[in-house]
Amino acid sequence: MDEPDGSAGGGANSDSCGNAQRRRRSGGSGRLKPDGLIYPASPYPSAVAVSASGLLAAGLDNGYSQPDIYLYPLGTPAATITETTNNADGTANVPPHGLAFSANGADLFAVTSNDQSNQDAFTAFSFGAPPTATIGSPTGGQTYSVGQSVPTSFWCNEGSGPGVASCSDSDGSTSGTGALNTSQPGNYTYTVTATGGDGDTGTASISYTVCPTKRTSAPR
Repeated sequence: MDEPDGSAGGGANSDSCGNAQRRRRSGGSGRLKPDGLIYPASPYPSAVAVSASGLLAAGLDNGYSQPDIYLYPLGTPAATITETTNNADGTANVPPHGLAFSANGADLFAVTSNDQSNQDAFTAFSFGAPPTATIGSPTGGQTYSVGQSVPTSFWCNEGSGPGVASCSDSDGSTSGTGALNTSQPGNYTYTVTATGGDGDTGTASISYTVCPTKRTSAPR
């Protein structure tokens, strides 16, 4: 189901429905706050990179014949993949800033060094491009009235994996068509999720606003 996003709406003096609105002061100092998750990577984590497809990579400065790179799905503090880069004696270290993902998240690039053999290396790991989801209509940022019928269209494509296993919208529709939820006033997000046969996912979202029905006064 389309989810209300709880945002306050439009400009300084009115929201996107044209209603007068008091500007809220934001609380706090704007500092980043930890999410409470700890991604174990030992010994000596030295580099980190996050992909557009939702993978977190941690590089290690370990000096031992152990994995140099740990990969985690974001929000899941358990490594799903470990990689050992190739140096002469297997004791490669990933220096700070030594990891980077490609723009689509399908490839991870690692620079490694070895203090014992004085050898540097460059390694690329390919994970395959994740599936993609597309919302054909409507476009985001629109305003609708309560109860208005707004059809949607969407589709999904596989990246480089085994194929699309499912393609569904916020309301569970898998037919490629659906409808926005306009049952109540508020700010909403409509999302389509593509899931590949290998479990990789891709999403597309639009935001929209549902305005309350304005009452009209009977003429006196």
